[in-house]
Order: sequence, then structure tokens, then C-alpha cells
Amino acid sequence: MPSPEVIEKFTAALDDDLNVSSAWGVVFDWVRDCNRRLAENQMDAATAAAELAAWERIDTVLGVGKAEEEAPVELTALLEERAEARAAKDFARADAIRDELAEKGWAIEDTAKGAKLKRL
Repeated sequence: MPSPEVIEKFTAALDDDLNVSSAWGVVFDWVRDCNRRLAENQMDAATAAAELAAWERIDTVLGVGKAEEEAPVELTALLEERAEARAAKDFARADAIRDELAEKGWAIEDTAKGAKLKRL
């Protein structure tokens, strides 16, 4: 069962004219308290599970703990084909692949470690 106190405080902050700053303050205070209790070995497994459940419920609003979605294999193959087209200086084909990926709901992020796909 989620920790009801933090959820109540978080909800109350958002109910107060969508006071996101106050809601974040609730989250930061709660995280600091949880970290302190963990460091001092004052949290048993049941309590830790309840706190994690509280976080998961809060994060349905915030969405910060959302894991990045992995692109399907066929889209990853298109990304590799785009890299090959760019290396061959076939920029028209590279742009066409970028547009095709965008139509399928994916954006290309060019990073220092190479291109990667990100869900739009």
C-alpha cells in the first residue's frame, strides 16, 4: 500500500491551483526523508515497498521515471541505413529516412556517440 501521507500532500499541492512548485517541494522533502531513513537502516522491506509504490503513483503525474522506449528492430535498421547514406554523402536519402522515421513517430537525435531514436 502506498505511503498515504506523501500522496495526500502531493495531491493537496496540485489541488491548490495546480501548485507544481509546492508539489515538487513535497516530493523533494519526502525523498530526502526516505534517503535519510535508508542510510540509517530505519526502513524495513515493507516500508520501502510502500514508499516505492507511492513514488510510482506520484510519477504517473510527473512522468520523470519513465524509461526510454526501445525502437523496433526495423526502425533501428533504417537508422543504420541513414548513417550509411550520410557517410556516402547521399543526404537526400538520409533526409528521406529521417522523414520516414518521423512519420512513424520517431525522431533522430545525433549525439557524440552516434545517432539514436527517440519516441516523439
